[in-house]
Amino acid sequence: MNSNMPEDPGFDQTLNVLKEGYEFVMSRNTAYQSDVFETRILGQKTVCLTGSRAAELFYDNSRFRRRDAAPKRVEKTLFGEGGVQGLDGKAHEHRKAMFMGLMGPDEMTEIGNMTKKYWKEYFENRRPGSPVELYEAAKVVFLHVAC
Repeated sequence: MNSNMPEDPGFDQTLNVLKEGYEFVMSRNTAYQSDVFETRILGQKTVCLTGSRAAELFYDNSRFRRRDAAPKRVEKTLFGEGGVQGLDGKAHEHRKAMFMGLMGPDEMTEIGNMTKKYWKEYFENRRPGSPVELYEAAKVVFLHVAC
């Protein structure tokens, strides 16, 4: 590692990650004027990367492995056990190819059309003027799209 890599001060930044979400890395990227910095999350030393060069490095399978890279509670709650984020080698390539097969222009248009259809159906089936909890509604709509 580069010894000039900025270090995020403090014992642990887990609460800040939870509060700031994706902005956690971006705000420090700006503050440190660097695409890379070191911090601690869940008590573990963590290196945060941004930018296209970092993405190329991160996706270089000869440098990183995905298996056991994320803490178990992150895997269980965010990725799902056995998710593509934790697979390596041929298993990762196969699962990624399956997902990428859904990302062509025709498939994205179909997903967009289904999303519009299910949002429309969701609101047509509601009592006029009744309050809508957007998060709960989105769970219903996107479940239909996924199925």
